[in-house]
Amino acid sequence: MVYLGIILVVILEKPGWRTREERSGYMDPSQTMAVNGIAVLFVFYRHLSQYRALDGPIFSAMEWLDGYLGQLIVVPFLFFSGYGIMESVKRRGTDYVKRIPLGRVVPTWIRFVLTVIPYLLLSWILGAEVSRQDIFLAFLGWESLGNSNWYIFVINLLYLTTWLALFCSGRQYGKGIVLQVVFSLSVLSILRHVREPYWYNTMMAYSAGMFFSLIRVRWDSWLDSSGVREGGAWIFAILGLGGCFLFRTSLAAYECAAILVCVLMVLVMRHIMWKGQISMWLGKNLFGLYMMQRLPMILWKDAGIGNGEYALLCAAVTLILGWLAQRFTKKVSDEISGFLVKPEISAESI
Repeated sequence: MVYLGIILVVILEKPGWRTREERSGYMDPSQTMAVNGIAVLFVFYRHLSQYRALDGPIFSAMEWLDGYLGQLIVVPFLFFSGYGIMESVKRRGTDYVKRIPLGRVVPTWIRFVLTVIPYLLLSWILGAEVSRQDIFLAFLGWESLGNSNWYIFVINLLYLTTWLALFCSGRQYGKGIVLQVVFSLSVLSILRHVREPYWYNTMMAYSAGMFFSLIRVRWDSWLDSSGVREGGAWIFAILGLGGCFLFRTSLAAYECAAILVCVLMVLVMRHIMWKGQISMWLGKNLFGLYMMQRLPMILWKDAGIGNGEYALLCAAVTLILGWLAQRFTKKVSDEISGFLVKPEISAESI
């Protein structure tokens, strides 16, 4: 059912082929939101399969695809976050960099805490024992009360590495990105000893997004100058990704795979335009959908309904809760962060 839903979204989106003149807009917010919207559907299936043993040919096909892609399904979130923050830095300069902790990290954390509270209430309703330490660590994002947590914890760390790196480098953005990579690798090495691989094995996609923001004009000019060059880029990315899959148990190979997925994604976006509104709406409400989707999955995982009905019920409730959470958490975080930074600095983020 979820698999059919993804196919239906792709069909209804009516993806079209970009003309050469339209290529300049392939990284516009509407397009990155659309890609994130498609990605969150794969995340929904990943989470759904953790609560039900989904069977049948459709679910089996989706399970194969999900197993093949692995943690790479979150690469668009990380890549576009890195790209977006670097674009903001280029436009607004050092004043924006100084305000990243209060303008990016704090609002993201506030929104996260607000979405954890329903999971805490559900835990109490279901009779789970939750200590004060559990609540404290859950609000930090280090532990979970059933909610998704690792991504928010990691993205806030990446925002902080970006702030520190660019604060140290000033307007030397190339140097800043090098420092950000160094700081990210330091965070990765720590997480590697205390958390599961999915916490850190795609982190470098964020740095790739920052780097791409810096080189995009030259990248586009280089590819547009010769079809051979673009063809070579496609071959390099595909063969490189295939090679990484052969050694995917290696962390270095997995991080390289994440970066090559970014390259392939950009190459596809240069030529394919998403014209519909469904994936764009999903991407626009990404934070709410991502954070709230586990709530109905937990609540009805033992309900006496079939897998198809369970998937539809969870999807419908997720759309409603996600839409509400997106607006409520943003309003609250904007009100709070408004006391700390100018309103225009506050950032939308997953």
